Amino acid sequence: MHIGEDYTLWNNGLVRALQGKDVHESLRHMRELKKFFPEVDFGKIEGTLTGNGTHETNDAFLRFLFRQIREQAITDDNQRRAQNGPNISPTREKALVFNNLDLALSNPKPSKAKVSVITPTNSRPRELRRLIDNVRGQNHPNLEMLVCASGPETTARKVIKSFKDSRIQHHYQNGTEVGKKRNDMTQLADGDYVVYLDDGVNVHPHYLSKLLEEAETQRSDLVFSKIWHDQVGFIPKKDNGIYGARIDTMNGLVEAELAKSGEWSEEEYKDFLFFRDIYSRAKNPRFLKEVLGNHDPSPSTLDRKSSKFFVNKQKKPRSKRNKKHVLYLPEFDLEDDMVGRWRHLWPSKHLNDYGFSFDIKGALTPIAYRPTNEERKANPKRGLVEITRESADLVEAHKKDIDASDVVMFGRTNNYFTGDLFRYAKESGKVVGYEADDLIFGPEGLFRNDPNSKEKSLSDYVDEQVRAADFVTVTTPYLMEAAAELRGSEENVYIVKNRMDFDNLKSFMPKIKEGKKPSSPLRIGWAGGRYHIDKLLDMGHVFQELGTRHGKDITFVLKGINEENMVSDGAQAKLGALKSVFEENGINYELHGYSKSGDWTQYYKDLADLDLDVFFAPLCNDPGHEAKSELKYLESSFVGAPIVVPAIGGHKHAIQHGYNGLLTSPEDQAEGFLENIDYLIGHPEERLRIARNARNDVLTNYNVRESSAELASIYNEQIELKRAA
Repeated sequence: MHIGEDYTLWNNGLVRALQGKDVHESLRHMRELKKFFPEVDFGKIEGTLTGNGTHETNDAFLRFLFRQIREQAITDDNQRRAQNGPNISPTREKALVFNNLDLALSNPKPSKAKVSVITPTNSRPRELRRLIDNVRGQNHPNLEMLVCASGPETTARKVIKSFKDSRIQHHYQNGTEVGKKRNDMTQLADGDYVVYLDDGVNVHPHYLSKLLEEAETQRSDLVFSKIWHDQVGFIPKKDNGIYGARIDTMNGLVEAELAKSGEWSEEEYKDFLFFRDIYSRAKNPRFLKEVLGNHDPSPSTLDRKSSKFFVNKQKKPRSKRNKKHVLYLPEFDLEDDMVGRWRHLWPSKHLNDYGFSFDIKGALTPIAYRPTNEERKANPKRGLVEITRESADLVEAHKKDIDASDVVMFGRTNNYFTGDLFRYAKESGKVVGYEADDLIFGPEGLFRNDPNSKEKSLSDYVDEQVRAADFVTVTTPYLMEAAAELRGSEENVYIVKNRMDFDNLKSFMPKIKEGKKPSSPLRIGWAGGRYHIDKLLDMGHVFQELGTRHGKDITFVLKGINEENMVSDGAQAKLGALKSVFEENGINYELHGYSKSGDWTQYYKDLADLDLDVFFAPLCNDPGHEAKSELKYLESSFVGAPIVVPAIGGHKHAIQHGYNGLLTSPEDQAEGFLENIDYLIGHPEERLRIARNARNDVLTNYNVRESSAELASIYNEQIELKRAA
């Protein structure tokens, strides 16, 4: 006899077994199903069980037995496929749980109510796609699905976009806990009811309609059904906190008003607190007997002593010999350039946890020379970088490192100087990526005044590598659109935000100030470089007006410009003009030069030593600055000072005006800076509130550990694509 020949008997027996008060009752019901699998020795199973018939023991038994049921169902399904063809047999997926329900479930009563399905996800495109298929296959069409994703921003977005279904919304909250994702999506939900489904869940086509039928016929504001966990059976009642009903904590239909009044815990393994809370306040909670889904989380493990279900089990690190290797080739070595720190060293610090090792080598270092400030003072016509040898020599210099790598990442390089090196990496069959940050963006590229580039601008040579790379990583949505337009598709373009190495920086992160004494001037700070001095000159009116209003009660503190690093005649003239703005108006100011080249720990120590109360960052309203990330927001949050910045680039996405910073209009920056800085000067309680919010946001959402996880996911995906090709 086949399992599918009597669905009603099979369903009733299985439901009674899963609802057994103890292991012995479950065994009695399971024996009713013995004819479906005569090879199972129920007596032997019962004899090997220990304990006093608790729910934990029951779960262990059911988990063991259901594995055999599943294997039998798959075997039976395959046999029926072979005999009758695929149109008669249910799919293998249904054979696991659902083939017993097709006749046992009556057609639910139609409902006009709208249901909001909320799904948090993190770099699990296959599971997410399967769940979206399930949700779109519901026989209740009036729904919306709010997917809140972590990990590489494009992963979930690509999956959602492929369905071309306006009911499915993509939201991105990288670095936040699952509980916060559910809370935020609940507040955005537009449905009459809310359902929470994780991306590992598989649900029956009648799932929503059965829950709605129960809710509306019984006037219930909270309805639960059963979902089976392949690893652990049903979560024991002591784990979900709702006594008298053993349910899956993630599987309930909640009236929207009730759902919005609750709050998911952001602590791991505390999901059940949400349902325990709203269960205690629900007017008429109901429980369906049918098994309407299954859940197979991965990776997972079981603590057998407590029968608790855990996810994200830490894998043992791979041995060094078996690690995949990433070679980063930014323009210059770490000691010569900051970009390698932000975009390669810090984001990769924890790649070891995901089975990767990495090296960083300056792509141009073997053939380039960077004149010192003293040499440039002696000859102001000398450039920042001088190419001393043929670019073909780069292949020989880096060949061994490329050959030993699985992934080769270029950054700020171009085919004019590193074309041979890029082509060698491609022809070697390596996965080749390109890191596109804001300074490669624009009509002239990075090397703006190279005298040898006659045929086309150097940005064209950059474009060639961006197009030819297997994948591209960027820092902002604007850059993503630019790279996608250049490549003709968003495919294999990923956003990896700039983040901070808090393991290294937290020990000397300044405390947020409670307020300034009247006798102590308020310190208003800026950090940049000699190329940004024009932005400060455009702020001349702001400096004068604030100086007039507050006199000696304020001091402007500018880091990155002084006589030492303003070398050329033109730079010296601009520095003189800036100094005259302060001196002629009697305004306190300080100039601080660069930190030691390449030492970014020292850079942040120097920032901390500036003792700032307010941080400001003028930006140009142009495409190059739209491409910039929110680095200044990270710096201001680190020093514990609220930032005033135009709503341009990454800052307009990272900052909520009045909450974790103050935004000015890009078109009228001077007036915006004047009003907002003046406001912060006069309101110490607001400085404190905004600085605290920003610090909390950065600590939560901008830790480079998140970047390592994103990069590992990207690299693994690209390695698999290369192997498949």
